[in-house]
Amino acid sequence: METLIKSWQYTFYFWPITCFITIVFIILFFLPGKRSKNLPLTIKLYVTAYSITFILIDLSVLIRNKYDYFTDSLRNYGDYFFSITEFILVAYFFYSHNKSHKQKQVIVYVTVLFLIIAIILAFHLPDVLVVIRLYTTQTFLLLIPVFFYFMNLFKTTFINDISNTPSFWISAGIAFFLLCTITLSIIETFFLNHKPLILAKLYPIYYISYILMFFMFLRAYLCKPNTVNS
Repeated sequence: METLIKSWQYTFYFWPITCFITIVFIILFFLPGKRSKNLPLTIKLYVTAYSITFILIDLSVLIRNKYDYFTDSLRNYGDYFFSITEFILVAYFFYSHNKSHKQKQVIVYVTVLFLIIAIILAFHLPDVLVVIRLYTTQTFLLLIPVFFYFMNLFKTTFINDISNTPSFWISAGIAFFLLCTITLSIIETFFLNHKPLILAKLYPIYYISYILMFFMFLRAYLCKPNTVNS
């Protein structure tokens, strides 16, 4: 347990805090009720996949009672597969909320491109640089369907309906997360090679961004069940 706590200290305890929040939200989001319909299954699975990935890594630390190369490798594999899961679920969410045939085709092409890049990078696992490059690629590519969503939203939806539109809060949360972390993902390789201690202090930005994104998902969950624009 002491080893696990030390691994949490490395993230300034944002890792366990984020996991705890997501577990609470998973229970809430899957509870039966009218509001549960505000969140599509893809988003519920997204939050669930996030929690499962990091819980498994924590369990590996507990079982082995040490944080070593094996645990680092397991974490890199976990991050790798989570990034792929994250991309597919988020891309499908935007695909299902897009009525433009051409834009849907672009989302499909972007997804295929990402998967090809992920397969190529897989040959270099468990190198942590693989995870960094994959996440950076993911961030840039996901901004495309995010852009499509907001472009279409402000063309078709009245401004007074947006605050009660679940898909808006979900999309805003995803956009917020991507924009908050894209800069760090670009410079992460440099800091990893030259300033690892600074990177350790910056890394909680990811966890804070995830927490804020999930709270926006909660806002989507709390939209009035009779909303028309979902």
